[in-house]
Amino acid sequence: MEDVIEKVRKLLALSKSSNVNEAANAAKMAQKLMAKHAIEEAMLDESDPAEDEDIEDDLLSSMEGSRIASWKSDLGYYVSRANGCRTYHSRQRRSSRIHIVGRPSDAAKARYMFAYLRNTIDELAKAASKERGNPGRTWVNSFRRGAVSEVGRRMMAAIKEAQEEARELAAATDRVQETSTALVKVNAAIAKVDAKQADAKTWMDTNLNLRTRSASSFTVDSHGYAAGKRAGASIDLSSGGRAGLGSGNRKALKG
Repeated sequence: MEDVIEKVRKLLALSKSSNVNEAANAAKMAQKLMAKHAIEEAMLDESDPAEDEDIEDDLLSSMEGSRIASWKSDLGYYVSRANGCRTYHSRQRRSSRIHIVGRPSDAAKARYMFAYLRNTIDELAKAASKERGNPGRTWVNSFRRGAVSEVGRRMMAAIKEAQEEARELAAATDRVQETSTALVKVNAAIAKVDAKQADAKTWMDTNLNLRTRSASSFTVDSHGYAAGKRAGASIDLSSGGRAGLGSGNRKALKG
């Protein structure tokens, strides 16, 4: 698992430009790389289900205060779902936490992407706000949520692309070998990957007593949200090498 995160880190480090137009392809490329790796892993583990990791409850991020910023909550939702996990929130006296439930290797990938994207989107929001003469908190938060929405859409698209490419390669192999074995194996592996979210949800329902939270209100600045979506479309999900994150650190990420 450390190998794939190291590849992701190198991929994200390729984009060093501060140009917004370079910042978004890399997250999609990084997520696609991780999706391919998940399919390959599922194919290798298919013969021995006992080798599967146990689902665990860990921390994705922690922050001071009693509220979790909506854009960070949304970002946690996307990166966890993209990597076969689920999230929930908790509060303590002076802090709020986003928990991640899933297999440790999947959670590690989600944690890496969360930290990179959180920092990148925050930097883009600050730069865009400065360019526009500091239009205010509502505009900045709308920008962040717009960016998260676009990044999340592209991450999910990356997963679908990885799955379709795996199926196409398997189908081509079967045509050459005049069999259907490769495609059957790939489809079984994809089904196993897709089932991870449901497994995490079942674990949460069985082991946690979570109350349904009402949706928080949020005032949207449509111009800020649109600007955020444009920035999110350009997030080179590859410029994250600047984050300097450890691949296996399972401690809560601050902020």
